[in-house]
Amino acid sequence: MTQLKAGCVALALIVVLSGISVITRSSFVVRAQQQSARPFEMVKPGLDVGVVVSDMEKAKKFYGGALGLKPLPALPIELPGGGVMVRYQSGATVIKLRTFPTTPPAVEKGTMAANGIRLLTIYIRNSETLAKQFTDAGYPSPQFNAGNSAYRIAFINDPDGNRIELIAFGPATSDDVLDRFQIGLTVSNAEKSREFYGKVLGLKERDAVALPSSIAADTMEYFFEAGVSTIKFWSPKTERPTRTGAIGALLGIRYVTFIVKDVDGTHELLKAKGVKITVPPVDLGSIARIMLVSDPDGNTIEFASPRTAR
Repeated sequence: MTQLKAGCVALALIVVLSGISVITRSSFVVRAQQQSARPFEMVKPGLDVGVVVSDMEKAKKFYGGALGLKPLPALPIELPGGGVMVRYQSGATVIKLRTFPTTPPAVEKGTMAANGIRLLTIYIRNSETLAKQFTDAGYPSPQFNAGNSAYRIAFINDPDGNRIELIAFGPATSDDVLDRFQIGLTVSNAEKSREFYGKVLGLKERDAVALPSSIAADTMEYFFEAGVSTIKFWSPKTERPTRTGAIGALLGIRYVTFIVKDVDGTHELLKAKGVKITVPPVDLGSIARIMLVSDPDGNTIEFASPRTAR
């Protein structure tokens, strides 16, 4: 048990360092009325997300080359457990790519094939520019649907088969629109997840929509807002495994990070609400104070405060 907890803390160090070092837009202000139902105050406009990959060079070619995301400076640390982390920025979100010395097992391909974090939605300005980036990087161009006058949508896979949704607006799109990001989950029980993300975490719920029957029959898609990020989920009426748990246990999209003002206050409130605390608040040197929790399906969620914000 002691070794397991130590491993979780080591992984948490990697998680938090990769997110809080990014300078956020100065225009981000979380208004008091938006915080009234939430047991924590976000100090970063978007959520961050971590992806464990099998081949970092292929991942860099995809996320940095084909998608054209902005690379962020290397972390000035030796990662606990070895391996490499590379970070890219998509609007207000940081996508953190991580390898381990021993590559974890792969998971089922396809958004609906297993419970867990299964989809990333990236907003882009120009689909024509993106198409050239893909062909220059040696990938086939994403096939966007006809869409409407506002935007078009395409679905692609990264080198490990993680599903990526692209929403293209147009050359005149403002940076505020491109700050957005969505994280998609396939869940075992939609009502339990609605309770957790809505009533426990206090995220604002938007109107649900029915998924097309060609994707999942009789299935609703639910949306919860966290700053300029959205957590969305669905629970298809099919049998499937759950692929969650420890960050380094499997390949794939493995964790979500909230950067908050007060980790200890968040811990007390979430503990009182019965949330499963994987790692209680702990100082990580002079870098940050963090904790890890699990959602109803065992997805890892980190809450982190940079030490300067305490």
